[in-house]
Amino acid sequence: MSNLFDPTPGQDYGLCLTCNKPIPNESDKAKHWNGDGKGHSIRVLNESRAERIESHITREVEDALQSAFSSIDDYIARGHFTEEEVTVALRTVHVEVDDEWKEYSNGN
Repeated sequence: MSNLFDPTPGQDYGLCLTCNKPIPNESDKAKHWNGDGKGHSIRVLNESRAERIESHITREVEDALQSAFSSIDDYIARGHFTEEEVTVALRTVHVEVDDEWKEYSNGN
């Protein structure tokens, strides 16, 4: 497995902006908030692997949606359907992305 999304070794996970306390790892964030840091703001400086992967996947899906919306907009511009028709049609789209991924990955 690649280390592309691994956090930077030796770097703290974050910093409490309220008390300027370093937060060594992700679990320490919850400990800080549940202890003397209740209500404090924490800046994440070195996301966990899971957070990095989640951010990347979110951007990929958002990019795909923007591409789809651009294509839909082109169809509207060419007079193939109206914005109102698109709005109605989009209400019928119910996509469970994780289920779609399972179906896709099982077929490859």
